[in-house]
Amino acid sequence: MKLLFLLPLILMAAPIIKSNTIEYYNKNAQAFYERTKSIPKMSELHTIFLHHLPQKALILDAGCGIGRDAKYFLTLGHTVFAFDASLEMVKYAKEELEDNVFSMTFQELTFYEKFDGIWANASLLHIPYEETKEVYKRLYNALKPGGILYASYQYGSSHRFYDNRDFYDMNETTILPYFDGLFKIIELHKTPDARSLDRTWLNIVARKVVPSDKTTLMRKLDLRQRRVFLLFHDFEVVTSSQIKELLCLQPSTNAQLCATWVKEGFLEIVDPSNKGRKYKLSKQYEDIVVKHLK
Repeated sequence: MKLLFLLPLILMAAPIIKSNTIEYYNKNAQAFYERTKSIPKMSELHTIFLHHLPQKALILDAGCGIGRDAKYFLTLGHTVFAFDASLEMVKYAKEELEDNVFSMTFQELTFYEKFDGIWANASLLHIPYEETKEVYKRLYNALKPGGILYASYQYGSSHRFYDNRDFYDMNETTILPYFDGLFKIIELHKTPDARSLDRTWLNIVARKVVPSDKTTLMRKLDLRQRRVFLLFHDFEVVTSSQIKELLCLQPSTNAQLCATWVKEGFLEIVDPSNKGRKYKLSKQYEDIVVKHLK
């Protein structure tokens, strides 16, 4: 029973959860901790999610709050990495998870095919609709091929500002465009709110969709190539210096490695006449990359 701390490559980006919502959780972290710290017996939602994962899974608790669910997964022998945008919630989560929890936003998520499952319980509902597709692309990239995503929303179809927080509700129809091309829904059902008879939750379990040709191509890449591939999720073109800094290489080693990748058909030189080399992905890899800037 362990928790693996995996420090991701974090790209500078503006937070997507509105600051007033984060501030609400910062101010009310203690109340949330007292209300939710007791872990119940294996819930139906945990059972549905874990049913689709391997016995010793690597799980990302995305928007972990005080770490209640992450702690529960740990007790079952899974390896867990957890993060939350609220610094105060993270402080409480560290008490539960032995300091192995990280503070960041969904937009800073840059893992690539790392996790068997992602648990996003009552966290994605604070992401504005216009940012939701991009967030799901990042979650898609973080999952291994065929990985499992759990997400929950308050049931509805509109934006609400309630209790000093922004909520972006979803129903069975409105969620579909955000999953298109990324996830196949395998479980979709509503549950009542345990604390309010006026609220209903939409629960979604989905599997990452991976075309067979993409899987074959990605398996050909070594670890360093996969890290460089990740850069192209945010940039159409990358420089030799970016690759060198990412991989911590000497200039000569970096130049030789990039030249090899060009010969192998992984990279293409953008402007051969320019000494300051710039690269783009070859056509076959460019066709399968999920870009965040679109």
